[in-house]
Amino acid sequence: MTKKKLSKEEIDTILGSFGVEDLSMRSIWRQSRWFQAAYIFLNLYVIAYIVTASFLPDMIFQEGVTKRIYENYAHLITERALIGLILIFLFNVCFLLTNSFRFVALVCFSYLLNASIDVFTIFAPFFDLGKFNIATLYYWLCPASLVAILVCIWTFDPDF
Repeated sequence: MTKKKLSKEEIDTILGSFGVEDLSMRSIWRQSRWFQAAYIFLNLYVIAYIVTASFLPDMIFQEGVTKRIYENYAHLITERALIGLILIFLFNVCFLLTNSFRFVALVCFSYLLNASIDVFTIFAPFFDLGKFNIATLYYWLCPASLVAILVCIWTFDPDF
């Protein structure tokens, strides 16, 4: 192997291929109103869940039975919050940097579908429609998040 040094032109070519001028940022405000509403709702939903599950878990699980279930599934809920944070980060980065948005949105959809099925399977017998707390609000918004991500996938315009 030869120990040839790179010339100034070769270094400039390599550095130029990673330049800022090639980077194009996408704006949410150029998308349709449906996309904007779904995108904002999905971000707020995931961030609210992460904050609530991470910092205020006692607010979600106040009653005796759900409190015992929470103690058994605390690690699962914490891991889901972390996975949700990673996926919403990828979702936003892929949208803003115009790369593979629909693929990442489909991954987010499959994650949310799995999480929704698990949540309704585990916690559905303990819901009381007469009482309102943060847990029931979160669990009833799970299907709305699935609809929001489908709206994002269908109304996404890659040209803007």
